[in-house]
Amino acid sequence: MLYIECWTRVNGKMACAWVLPTYVSEVSYERVRNIDFSSAKKLKENLDTQIDSLNTVMSCHEGQQSNVTTSTAIPSHPISEAVMDSFYKELNKCKTKASVLSLIDPYAEQFVAKSQNVPVISDL
Repeated sequence: MLYIECWTRVNGKMACAWVLPTYVSEVSYERVRNIDFSSAKKLKENLDTQIDSLNTVMSCHEGQQSNVTTSTAIPSHPISEAVMDSFYKELNKCKTKASVLSLIDPYAEQFVAKSQNVPVISDL
């Protein structure tokens, strides 16, 4: 600490800031006890361990049939056409267009680029 204080007095203020990556605009403040100071390598190892443990649990239960349904299950009942149409209408109102609408008939036309500079060749 003494070295840092002496160096600062001789050379001026130290740069007390980190350069943020370009994809980060700001860093939120957090209590030290809530910050994980593990290295990226250690974080990846921990994540891989969690994934492996999930895979072993899933493989153990693969042979057993369960009557319990999870909350993440996709509903098996069909959705009516009216519900889908209202969903597509709401999706079309979004600021950013969903590419899935390019496959739906009434909405597909808005994805076709209209060029004014392409000459039309007629039959001779």
